[in-house]
Amino acid sequence: MRFGPFRMVSFDGCSSIKIPDSERNVEWFGPGSRGGYPMLELMTLVEAGPRALIGTVFGPTSDGETAYARQLLHHLGPDMLVLWDKGFDANAFLAAVDGTGAKFPGRLRANRRTPVLTRLHDGSYLSVIGTVPVRVVEAQITVNCGDDSFTGSYRLVTTLTDAHRYPAPTLVTLYHQRWEHESAYYAVPYAHGRPGTALGGPHRNRAGDVVPARRLPNITDGDAGSRRGQARHRSRPLQLHHRHGDRP
Repeated sequence: MRFGPFRMVSFDGCSSIKIPDSERNVEWFGPGSRGGYPMLELMTLVEAGPRALIGTVFGPTSDGETAYARQLLHHLGPDMLVLWDKGFDANAFLAAVDGTGAKFPGRLRANRRTPVLTRLHDGSYLSVIGTVPVRVVEAQITVNCGDDSFTGSYRLVTTLTDAHRYPAPTLVTLYHQRWEHESAYYAVPYAHGRPGTALGGPHRNRAGDVVPARRLPNITDGDAGSRRGQARHRSRPLQLHHRHGDRP
């Protein structure tokens, strides 16, 4: 999927993948809470729309989403527009993404304060986060869930600073494509019917240990041939209200 000259991609992580409580897994990932199964953090960079994998990394949940996302920044380039959810707006991370030449619209955390430098005609405003010049878009959205609906607000931060070329309503509509990425974690089939293998990884040996050294299936470097293979794992769509507790 493209937006003007840009190839649209998105980051998202999943930290709810349970893995077998083998000795090796517990040693690497740590014990699960209250004696439960160890948990694995999976971070993926995918094509918006078809959700074909460009790259993925995984490891202990203690490292956090942006630590893993940083390991995938080498896949980004000036022809890309990167979408992400709140939690990716740290100064250093934004600067690192901007340094790849890629543009982005991402969601700001509610407690993030941004100075208003210039108000623009579409209601957005120019600001700066760390050393990165940005534009902030404040959005009101309504989510319909069958017979029920609710309204909330969020703020987007973007390096698409030209409000005439990229008006605020267009960016708000565009940002909804990112939620398709998140829904894939809930709908994609699990390989071999066992937890911990969504989206083609990670691999486990017969003892149930996670084995990171083997190249994960369906992980691509953006080549078209591998993306065609990913079509075999296309997931079913998921309604937004399945995550209404985390979305405005």
